[in-house]
Amino acid sequence: MTVIPHAKIADYERFAVPLADKDSAISEHFAKALFIALWERKVSDGTASDPEVLDNRFSDIEKGKGMRLAEFLVERGVDLLYTKEDFKGKGPEHVFSGAEVEVRKTDKTTLNELMISEQ
Repeated sequence: MTVIPHAKIADYERFAVPLADKDSAISEHFAKALFIALWERKVSDGTASDPEVLDNRFSDIEKGKGMRLAEFLVERGVDLLYTKEDFKGKGPEHVFSGAEVEVRKTDKTTLNELMISEQ
């Protein structure tokens, strides 16, 4: 008889959102965003960590910036990406779906507004 182990339940969920500036304005464009905010939320009680804002080091490259940024976020263990952009048929969609990263469109304009609405 084969025993199938139970899936590990994560203690935290990891989130990301592209930012137009360090002051938390959400970018209209995923790959062209100058910054990316990353944060975690504890599954057991919903408390969120302070966001870490990183430079998007791929925003200036000519081709493949969306794919490279998507791969970077997968490597960072992101579970859910918020964006204003639709990736249907684009490279990032394939990267995120292959890594089981959920992508949600948002109409929020700032990181703070997004984090408050998702509590």
